[in-house]
Amino acid sequence: MKLTIILLVIFSFSSLANDYQIHVLKEGETISELLYSKKYFPIYGKDMWLDKTLQMNHLANEKANKIKKGFPIILPFRGAIASTQKKQPNKAYVNNLRRTYSKNYRTISEHQDVYFSFGYAQTSIKLPSSELSFPETFSLAMAIQGKNNFRFNNLIYNLNAKLKTTSHGDGHFKNDSDKIVSLNPSYSLTTGIDLQTQNIPFHFGPQITFEEKTLIEENVATTRTLRDNLTWIGFAISDRFKWGKQYIHASTAYDQNITKGLSDKDYNISKFNAEIKLNLTQHFYTGLYTTVTTYEGLDLDQENMVGVNLSYNIK
Repeated sequence: MKLTIILLVIFSFSSLANDYQIHVLKEGETISELLYSKKYFPIYGKDMWLDKTLQMNHLANEKANKIKKGFPIILPFRGAIASTQKKQPNKAYVNNLRRTYSKNYRTISEHQDVYFSFGYAQTSIKLPSSELSFPETFSLAMAIQGKNNFRFNNLIYNLNAKLKTTSHGDGHFKNDSDKIVSLNPSYSLTTGIDLQTQNIPFHFGPQITFEEKTLIEENVATTRTLRDNLTWIGFAISDRFKWGKQYIHASTAYDQNITKGLSDKDYNISKFNAEIKLNLTQHFYTGLYTTVTTYEGLDLDQENMVGVNLSYNIK
């Protein structure tokens, strides 16, 4: 019930989304490279994305070739090319935008986007003969997404990192509501490489995660908690899609533990994560996420988490 109420409140703000996004050109960056990095295809040709972007920004070809670092470019939300003909910002609006950004663009990060996010989730842990429910799991995270667009032949890559802490609250056994288990907070650090190429229509790349968390085991007599240090290696895929005036950002990842801190146990853990985010405004995002963790070799079967989050891009 709490999860449903939070969803309704968050998505009620979706009407605040903007019609356009603004990108400030970096040193040596061209409009063609910008469109390529953001996967606005096809780029070239009559009424294709380069042509439409120049029209939207009221730029002639000669002037477009002379623009430099700090120049703001208006990009429409990616969708059908014909839709860009319906809502063209007028020239006065574009000129005012340029004056504002030319004065203030140095306050915008040129090398990365920084996101702070808050999450609320419900977690269930399946044990061999019972199940634990954690109705109030909260998380705080800071994510850094590189936007230097390093190049290696036809490959574009950026470096990303995420620091996250999760508080689980009290867990209740479904077959014994008076029995309570408390878990210490979990901490994780994830670093990865985001790759993109014109031949593949989505972002992809490897990632590695270092995590400290509490595991729960159940044997015949008792239930015990164990503090473990895990190293995960995995692979992530992400993309974004236009939905009305907003973007939907979708991502999924699979991780497998390669080291563990419990030396007396021979166990394996795999984790699957999926997330969908929607932009409320140019800086605010909200989304749904789910994580399924499967255990082998422990007196613990599976951990499921479903939640919502709200994130802010501080640039």
